[in-house]
Amino acid sequence: SSSNRGKEIQYWLDDNKYIVNNYCILDDEADMLIEQQYNFVQTDLNFGFIESDIDKVLKIFNKEVN
Repeated sequence: SSSNRGKEIQYWLDDNKYIVNNYCILDDEADMLIEQQYNFVQTDLNFGFIESDIDKVLKIFNKEVN
C-alpha cells in the first residue's frame, strides 16, 4: 500500500524533476512508495543514522543514472 509520506516525497520530486538527478530518502518509517524503495534507507528508530547506513547511501548515489 502507498503511504502519505511516500506520496508527499513523490509530489516534491515531481515538482523538482528538473533539478533532481538522484535522491536518497532517510527515514525511520518504511512507508514509502514501491518505486522509492531503491532510494530508501531505513534509519534506526532509537539511534538515527548509523555507520552501517553509509554504504547504503553511497550505493544509491553512486549508481549510474540512465
